[in-house]
Amino acid sequence: MAEPIRVAVTGYRGKVGSVLAAAFQSEPGLEYVGGVELGTTWRLFSTRRGRAPWVDFTQPSEALHNALAAVAAVRHR
Repeated sequence: MAEPIRVAVTGYRGKVGSVLAAAFQSEPGLEYVGGVELGTTWRLFSTRRGRAPWVDFTQPSEALHNALAAVAAVRHR
C-alpha cells in the first residue's frame, strides 16, 4: 500500500479553504497535516509538521507572499 500524500492548506479558515481542509481530512489517500496559521512562517510550520505540499486558498494579494515564503523555507533546509 502506498504512503498517503501529505498536504497542508493556507486559507483553511475561509469559505473554500475550510471545505477543502475537511475534504482532505476524510480522503483515504491523503494525510492532512494542518492549516497554516496567519503569522506562522513556513520554516516553523515545516519544522513542526514536516514537509508537505500545500494548497493556497488565501486572498490573491497574499498568495505570492506565501509562495515566496515557502520557497525560502525549503531553500534553507
